[in-house]
Amino acid sequence: MAAYKDKERNTWFCKFTYIDRMGNRKQKKKRGFKRKRDALQWEREFLTSSGLECPETFRDLVNYYMDDISVRCRESTIETKKYVIDTKLIPFFGNRKVEEITPAMVRTWQAAMIRLNYKPTYLRFMHTQLSSILNYAVIYYGLKDNPCVKAGAIGKAKPREMDFWTEDEYRTFISAVPDGSKYKYIFEILYWSGIREGELQALTKEDIDLDRKTISITKTYVKIRNGIELINPPKTEGSRRKVFIPDFLCAELRPFLDSRQPGERLFQAPRTSIRNALIRYSEKAGTKAIRVHDLRHSHASLLINMGLSPKVIAQRLGHENIQTTLNIYSHLYPSAQEEVADMLQNLYEASK
Repeated sequence: MAAYKDKERNTWFCKFTYIDRMGNRKQKKKRGFKRKRDALQWEREFLTSSGLECPETFRDLVNYYMDDISVRCRESTIETKKYVIDTKLIPFFGNRKVEEITPAMVRTWQAAMIRLNYKPTYLRFMHTQLSSILNYAVIYYGLKDNPCVKAGAIGKAKPREMDFWTEDEYRTFISAVPDGSKYKYIFEILYWSGIREGELQALTKEDIDLDRKTISITKTYVKIRNGIELINPPKTEGSRRKVFIPDFLCAELRPFLDSRQPGERLFQAPRTSIRNALIRYSEKAGTKAIRVHDLRHSHASLLINMGLSPKVIAQRLGHENIQTTLNIYSHLYPSAQEEVADMLQNLYEASK
């Protein structure tokens, strides 16, 4: 930035070239400033308010970034991002000038996070948030490049290998859960339908049609910081679906549904309570410990062993496409590779 003296008028003016939001190169000139610093300040404010100059500090950049995504993301997503930004990024990068953040600086921050022994997936999530913010500056504010790219990622994008129960293991587990207990209904629905925990917690009496034997997934429940509860649309458009359930599950659920009021959420137990109940009853039954989400994996494994196609499984689980299903559960199809080898052997022998 530069300011110039208007000798005839004994004032200062700024004159500069900039790129507008449509990508057009334009020139701007503003006269009449009594002091040089006033001209420079006007130029700085013009560029910043126009979204054309990169905010000076990382903290300033975060404010622009959060304002931008506030109308594009779910409230629960924003809260998750905000927590990571406030507790993991701002303390380190907050007052640093954006243009002075280097790959080496990012590596130093990464090392500090790794030393805290976070899970690999959480490390990757934190790095992704930092990279997204700086990439936002590259795209919209002219930052030359994203230092996170040169620094490289940390952690892992995929969680640890999933665990699941076989049907026999599940039957052993559920036998330890008292009949009539709300947890019995929770675990039965999760295992035999494969729906997500948030989808289960959003269910009302009207969502379960025992005559048509369906569970309608039209919403999902999430609890964010400060105890705020939200009922959001499904995770993706593919998540909006009807899940058919077997007769025996309908029979189990009928007395429970008859006792519930229209419109109220059927399962209001906190996730921690559901998790603790799963651990408690698995210990009582002598089965291996798994996560609540692993009941969904257990259902998928059951369907795969029954010989159902990936397309059918994707639709039942609410995956956006078949590739998602294959990416998650491809390792559960080991026999398919054996069959390929056998077919090649038969082809070879037939050609002799």
